[in-house]
Amino acid sequence: NLVSNGDFSQEGAEQITNGNFATDSDWSKGTGITISGGSANFTGNANSFLTQSGVVSSNKTYKATFTVSNYISGAIDINLGGSTRQGNVNANGTYTFYISVSSGNILYFQEDFSTGFVGSIDNVSVKEVGQDWAFINSDISIGDDGLEIISKGGNRPQANQNISGLTI
Repeated sequence: NLVSNGDFSQEGAEQITNGNFATDSDWSKGTGITISGGSANFTGNANSFLTQSGVVSSNKTYKATFTVSNYISGAIDINLGGSTRQGNVNANGTYTFYISVSSGNILYFQEDFSTGFVGSIDNVSVKEVGQDWAFINSDISIGDDGLEIISKGGNRPQANQNISGLTI
């Protein structure tokens, strides 16, 4: 079998330290954010951040999961590296996002610009997915069901893998 990770189910090692918020360490907290009781707690300060550096690498795709509890109001987003904010989460539950990182190495949770976020997050996990594959253009991503290709306006999305020793 020459293709590696052909079903896209492979997940890398955990990239987050203290994702269960067992201690008040390893995270940088913005205004109104505290860590206690096994969660990060937000009090509604619009545009405040919870960050952890050195989490991700450029040009890789990650599966990011976290749980929202004690939700009261507002919304929260997740960002990996320099990627576009994902989420606009505004209810209790466990959320999963597949995010391709173009640059940067930081994970941050950001409260909504205008309403903030009042609630808690815990069980934060970030793992690399799509190992051994290269994706050409933004119309390709990995999701819960494997590779997702969306062709828009003449783009030619590609998923490539360099297989050594293959002769055609």
